[in-house]
Amino acid sequence: MEQIKYKAWDLKHKCWFKNTSDNPNIKFGSKDDYLEDLFISMTGIPYLHIAESAHNMTIEQSRERPDFLTACPSQFEIVLYTGKKDKNKEEIYKDYIVKGEYDRTKVEGTVIWWRTGWYVGYINGKSRNLTSLDSLDNIEILGNIYENKDLIK
Repeated sequence: MEQIKYKAWDLKHKCWFKNTSDNPNIKFGSKDDYLEDLFISMTGIPYLHIAESAHNMTIEQSRERPDFLTACPSQFEIVLYTGKKDKNKEEIYKDYIVKGEYDRTKVEGTVIWWRTGWYVGYINGKSRNLTSLDSLDNIEILGNIYENKDLIK
């Protein structure tokens, strides 16, 4: 079974969220340092764990301290990994804007989950223009809907 990967766009700060614990060798040196980790519940709700005053603790030690754990569904937009990479070996996530080729036709659009799979295109009311992500060749990531709104057509 493939590991489920995700990224989180922080709607409040307008940036991709980075877990402090992504660096397992980090050691906090100041009494003002804190750890932030984002967890996704089985129901898809993001929870933010903040271990305050993690003075001289390792990541594993600070994870055992439930200083602050709160649900924050309105602060983050969770985007799932599609399991595919582009021609530059970059991981493709939901809400990425990509271009590629299908049967010698150029295709460009937003990566979305629709019914049973990943597609590139759009759904607008009853109108939709979708191409299966699996059927595209020479896929290239152009950006995403959060940082590159100008690319959305």
